[in-house]
Amino acid sequence: HAVFGLSACFCGLHTSDWRYNVMGRPLSSVLASNGKYVVFLYAIVTLGLLVYLHQLHNRSDSEFLPRSSHHSHVGRREQHLDIPKIIHQTWKTEEIPTNCKSAVGSWKTMNPSYEYRFYTDADMDVIIKRDHSELWGMYNRMEPVMKADLFRYLILYDVGGYYADIDVECTQPLDSWLSRSHTFFNVGIIIGFEVITGTRPDWHKWFARKFQMCQWTIASTPDHPILGRVIDHIWNVFDNNTDAEIKSKSAVDLTGPAVWSDAVTDFMKAEFKVEFGVEPFKSDMLRDEFVLIGDVLLLPLRSLSVGSAGYTPPAKFAYEDQFVRHGFQGSWKKRPTFAPAPSYNHPSFERELCVTSYFGPLLCTVGNSPHNLGLEHVMDGKDSTVFAQYKNFKQNTTSAFFTIAAPDAQNFTIKSYDITVGPDQPARQPRTWVVHGRQASGNWTLLHAVENVRFDRPGQTKRFRVPSRGKITELRFNFTAVANATEADAIAIAEVIVQGMPKPLPPQPACKQIGKSHVCACCSVDASSFEAKEGPLGLIDGNALSKWHTQWEPSPFYSMYPWLSMQFEKPVTILGYNMTAANDFENRDPSAWHIQARSSTTEDWQDIDVQHDVEFSDRYGNMTFTLSQPVTVTDVKLRIEGLRKPTDLRCRHTFCAQLGEWRLLVEPGQEDQLPQHQLAEPVAAKEEMNQE
Repeated sequence: HAVFGLSACFCGLHTSDWRYNVMGRPLSSVLASNGKYVVFLYAIVTLGLLVYLHQLHNRSDSEFLPRSSHHSHVGRREQHLDIPKIIHQTWKTEEIPTNCKSAVGSWKTMNPSYEYRFYTDADMDVIIKRDHSELWGMYNRMEPVMKADLFRYLILYDVGGYYADIDVECTQPLDSWLSRSHTFFNVGIIIGFEVITGTRPDWHKWFARKFQMCQWTIASTPDHPILGRVIDHIWNVFDNNTDAEIKSKSAVDLTGPAVWSDAVTDFMKAEFKVEFGVEPFKSDMLRDEFVLIGDVLLLPLRSLSVGSAGYTPPAKFAYEDQFVRHGFQGSWKKRPTFAPAPSYNHPSFERELCVTSYFGPLLCTVGNSPHNLGLEHVMDGKDSTVFAQYKNFKQNTTSAFFTIAAPDAQNFTIKSYDITVGPDQPARQPRTWVVHGRQASGNWTLLHAVENVRFDRPGQTKRFRVPSRGKITELRFNFTAVANATEADAIAIAEVIVQGMPKPLPPQPACKQIGKSHVCACCSVDASSFEAKEGPLGLIDGNALSKWHTQWEPSPFYSMYPWLSMQFEKPVTILGYNMTAANDFENRDPSAWHIQARSSTTEDWQDIDVQHDVEFSDRYGNMTFTLSQPVTVTDVKLRIEGLRKPTDLRCRHTFCAQLGEWRLLVEPGQEDQLPQHQLAEPVAAKEEMNQE
């Protein structure tokens, strides 16, 4: 249109009586007497405009959209996507800081089959100038941290793979990330949430976005459009701002978490009409669940962001879901600060880091720990591991603290506690501290105070008796002095054991009335919600196409195997039962189980059938088991005790099991007592509607 418009303009000049002069002659006269020059001028102008438009098109906002699908994400959905097995890390020079060497080594140790690539600042300069000369001018206007931000986006866009900051430790093999998240195919990009502020009104004081995406660890296939968006946005901002304007802005907003979060949220809204914080993607769900939308796998906070400001892991914290541990060594960005509170109930007291210990109590603290010396080690049952926290105890006002909350908020009476000091660095040993306790969210009460305690040797354990002060649910240890404040840059404790601390309670079953049957199911992770898509209802609905899929973590305190029970309105006589395998993943099939029962005259469950080493022949395989003699009962329970191949389950948690159908065989005339009878008509109606 521009070319034709300009041509028309020249035609008008050629035919009309314009009064402009060229070298003393009217322009129209010049054009009329030199027709060949007019044609030549047309050609030059047209060629110039075409070149300009071509450059303008190549420099449009879609510059870094995928080359394979330049304007749409649809092409990617039709491909089989695999994230390349390449690990990328960067640092200023080849000399990695001492406190980061272990973290860097973890990526190689945990992932021996992956290619590892390390880039210095000089390497980044070469790659940007060679592969993205169009960005070289912008790149030279950036501060070093901005260059590092841009490079991670570009290297993942060009090559794909896994990027991690050098202070990030890999805690789970990369090959397990998809299986832990219960996704196995066509994941194009893996992104974790750093912060989900929820309803917190002051979030803007501490964070760049309400839904802030983690930037210290990203994985992607090449050419992903989210990476294209963030690169384009950075390019446009630098193109449209002077150097002075750029310097007035923070790296967080220009190249860091703010612009990265915007690229993710904008893409999700434009491509999938997904808006974070709006049903069905509410804050609680995004915080705690793995979510796959298209080819975008969103990780919950526990996967990449344990230790990030404001995050408290769930009580039933699965350490296998924590993919990385971030050391926050490069925390140049604005983050919440937690000054010592003048009182334990002061509003400024906040918890920054909470972890569930191996023994069940929830541990919380505020502060930074050296690499591999995190809070989880203070109650892990190992004297060889150490919890340390950086503090300057030369200042009289300095203190380090952690709280210990009883599992499931149980009340207990503390009798005594043991403290074991670390195996080395005696200067870091605690010297003076106080212990407070409280019940629920009540006021803190002083339980015990200790001054100038001396440990005679590294690794020594000392027991301290506590006078009885009634029931509590939470303890707080507050340390104000170490053995040698001049030499120590931190406090270190190997182990704390609290005598009287209760064990975790077994998970509460979920129950539901189904027709004339009262049905309960239990497992440790998902509480066997009846509303879940693959909940326990799928096991007793009379439809072999549905299933019960349940997951759990092992526990040293109680049996974790899942079970499902039914209580009948009237006694039924059981002759046997029928089992149907689920539709996929044969390794998750139960291989051993107990069928238990009780009647109105007995309280204890009794085995009426026990099976071992069972193997279904195929998917939807059906097996019938006959009891040695009929049993009349009011309650019956299926308790799964073993799996076909527990070492290859490919589920989000350590263990998972699934079963298509469990149907009791009862005496004729008693079928109406079974839940399948009550659910048969709704299921049939639903299938008929789906067919229509």
